[in-house]
Amino acid sequence: MKALSVQSPAKAERPAEAALQRIHPLRTMLELVSAVWAWIVDAFTRFMVAVIRVGPIPSHVAFVMDGNRRYARRFGLDVSKGHAEGADTLEQTLDWCLNLGVKTVTVFAFSTENFSRNKEREVDPIMQLCTDKFKKFASHSELIEKHNIAVRVYGKLHLLPRSVQNAAALATKMTQNNTNATLNVCMPYTSREEITDAIQRLVAAVEDGVLNEDDISEEVLEAIFWTGGVSGPLDILVRTSGEVRLSDFMMWQASKSCQIHFLKIMWPDFTFWHMLPALLQYQANYISLSNSRKQYENESDFLLSRETGTLDTETINRVDRVKAFLAVDTKCRLNQALNLVESCEEGKSGKLA
Repeated sequence: MKALSVQSPAKAERPAEAALQRIHPLRTMLELVSAVWAWIVDAFTRFMVAVIRVGPIPSHVAFVMDGNRRYARRFGLDVSKGHAEGADTLEQTLDWCLNLGVKTVTVFAFSTENFSRNKEREVDPIMQLCTDKFKKFASHSELIEKHNIAVRVYGKLHLLPRSVQNAAALATKMTQNNTNATLNVCMPYTSREEITDAIQRLVAAVEDGVLNEDDISEEVLEAIFWTGGVSGPLDILVRTSGEVRLSDFMMWQASKSCQIHFLKIMWPDFTFWHMLPALLQYQANYISLSNSRKQYENESDFLLSRETGTLDTETINRVDRVKAFLAVDTKCRLNQALNLVESCEEGKSGKLA
């Protein structure tokens, strides 16, 4: 009977070890090439940012961060993973926007209508993701510290789960003294709700005798929007995913002297290079855009930004009255956010307006 040849474990492993040894140099080379390529892209991006900074820079940029679900489906991922990738893209986008010199970035994070989506598979993971991000911002993350960013959250906030309300309020509180840049997070938001809320507050101000009917103007209405005031006029609005519609986002603000770009790219894939054509177009059209905005403001009798020396006494009193109202209104809305944090810390119930 022929004896069976039994290979020792050490010998059995040698072919596999040899294969790994052949693969290892290739893997090392690929990692090296990847690292070098990443360095080149980063260096060239920083170079182009410096070049763009030579020209006029938009002060206020807004993004409809669309395409997270389709991105996830393309790679066979869970929808929540697509939204997580999108959140990371937001931080990267915010970083290079502020490196450029953009002062305000406004993002459409969640529409009021999105509550109709699958709660367990999509809505709840988005709420948890937002909670985590707001807490990260509140803890003065590297990005917040680097750019001295004030975080503001706007919308029908009382519709959000309490955990998201608390985290959003905490982010607002912990960054309220930051003055270099602003991140406006709109959730749950629609433009119709923003306009309606602004009108209701103006009506209440007239009824309370704080404002006169003649004080109400298009300029005052814009200033009292959630995204108004310190945010300033909207310069560029970008929507990803290839959809050619605004989906009830900043419709008033985007209606004049604003460049709108619809890009055929999913939000998680969005980079500085996708934004570059919009920035170059803005710089090429800057003079005409500025002239158009000034002409519109003059024709609409915008007063708040004018020098008082050019106004009569009655108009100066009117402007002072409106400015005082806007200052109090802005402070009140900020205090509502801060009061929620305090009420939560005290174990009481709170609610953001």
